[in-house]
Amino acid sequence: MKLNDTTRVFFSQIVKVSDDPQLKDAAANLGSPETQRFLAQKYPEYYSMLRTSVVPTVFQSGFRRNVIPAEAEATLDTRTVPDENFDALLQELRKLINDPLVEVLPAPQYRGISAPSKIDNDMFKALVTAQQRLYPQAFTLPQMVTVATDLSELRAKGVQAYGLNTPQLPEDQETMHGNDERVHLGRVNDYVR
Repeated sequence: MKLNDTTRVFFSQIVKVSDDPQLKDAAANLGSPETQRFLAQKYPEYYSMLRTSVVPTVFQSGFRRNVIPAEAEATLDTRTVPDENFDALLQELRKLINDPLVEVLPAPQYRGISAPSKIDNDMFKALVTAQQRLYPQAFTLPQMVTVATDLSELRAKGVQAYGLNTPQLPEDQETMHGNDERVHLGRVNDYVR
């Protein structure tokens, strides 16, 4: 588990908007194994905010069902927390695999690894002020998304970058990364404002 300023504030503030007493307890005891199991089972997006994840996504081997392949390749999708030491992560993977015949190589990096954007600066304060003016009944909750973001490219160049989010479509109508990805028309004006 790895906390940074954003995740510390997120977990200290999530108790203000959550109706789940278990989540409130979890936010107060993040370091406990029980809390981590609870988050992994009930709130995987919050669990994921606290750690780098590695998921095998593509496998290639063999050419016939009855022939043992001479070689095989697996591609791992690695979603790192900001400022992860990627070389150390590769070393840890090699250690876990523990097989001299298996080579662990980094793919060409297309997103920079960098520190998370700060939440104690003028830009973040301006975002909070705008939110309070436009939506006085709400409050700003900084969150690290657990998906890839182009903002990492800006952070790698020293730019403090922030994404904005508004309420989503109902869960059964949400779509992402497909040919029907969409946002509710009523939210478009909110994004523009």
